[in-house]
Amino acid sequence: MDYRPYTFLLCLALLSCGQGKHPGYTDAGAQLFYKLHRFGDTEKKIKNGDYVKAVIQYTDSAGRLLQETPNSPDGSTIFQYVANHDLPLSGALVYFSEGDSASVINEKWKIKADIRIVKVMTKQEYEMEQKRMAELGELEENRRLQRYLRENGLRPDTLGNGAFLLAKEEGKGPGVKAGRKVLVSYKGFFLNGRCFDSAAVKHPLEFTYGAEGQVVEGLELLLGTMREGGKSKIILPSHLAFGGQGSSTGIVPPFSTLIYEVELLKVETNE
Repeated sequence: MDYRPYTFLLCLALLSCGQGKHPGYTDAGAQLFYKLHRFGDTEKKIKNGDYVKAVIQYTDSAGRLLQETPNSPDGSTIFQYVANHDLPLSGALVYFSEGDSASVINEKWKIKADIRIVKVMTKQEYEMEQKRMAELGELEENRRLQRYLRENGLRPDTLGNGAFLLAKEEGKGPGVKAGRKVLVSYKGFFLNGRCFDSAAVKHPLEFTYGAEGQVVEGLELLLGTMREGGKSKIILPSHLAFGGQGSSTGIVPPFSTLIYEVELLKVETNE
C-alpha cells in the first residue's frame, strides 16, 4: 500500500517546476521554494503548534555557511512551528513530515536552509523530550568536565554551587557590593581552550553589580568575592553560565562548561 498518496502528485509538481527560477524546487509562494530529497517513513506531517526536532544548516546566496543547529547532545534543535510567524522556514514546513530531508530557498531572507526533520511532537511529547535531552546533556557535560580536571591534574577549590576556583590574586582596593559600578576585563574559554568572548583592559565591561542580566550567574558569584585589582580564574559548569539552552547568540552551545579569566579593574564608590 502506498503510505504517501500524495507522492505521485508531488513528483509531478517537482517536474513541472524543474525549468523554473530554481530548477528542481517547488514554488510555495511568498518567495519560498522547497525541494524534498528524502521522504520519511511516516505520515506525521507538521501542523501549527507542533514542536519540531530538526537538524538545520543555513547558507547565504553565495553558499557561505551562516549557521548550524546548536551542538546539542544529538546535534539537533527543537522549535515550535507557528504558521503565521515570519521566519525563514515557516511557510515551507507544512509540506514536510517526520523523517523528511529537504532544502528551502527563502528569497526574502536571501538564504538557503538544508533541513532534516528528526521528529514531530505534541506539547506533551516535547516536554518529555526536553527532560530526556537535559538528562543526557548534564551527563555528557559532567563527563567532559571530570576528564578535563583529570587530564590537567587539577584539584581546584570549590567556590560554591559547583564553580571551581583555579587561581586567585587578591586585590587591595574596595570590595564589590550590589549597586556599585564595576569595570571588568575578562576572557571566556571553552574547555578545549578556544576563546569565545573577551573584554580587553582597553575596552573593559562596565556594569552595575547586582543588576539583572549583566553577566552570567557564575561571574556574579565570583566578583562578589573579589576586590579592586584582583584577578581570578574559574571553571563554570553550564548551570552557572548559559545553561541547557546555550547563549542567545548561538556561540555557546547548550550544556557547555566554561573557563573565565577575570580582572577586576575598578570598583566605583562614593567614599
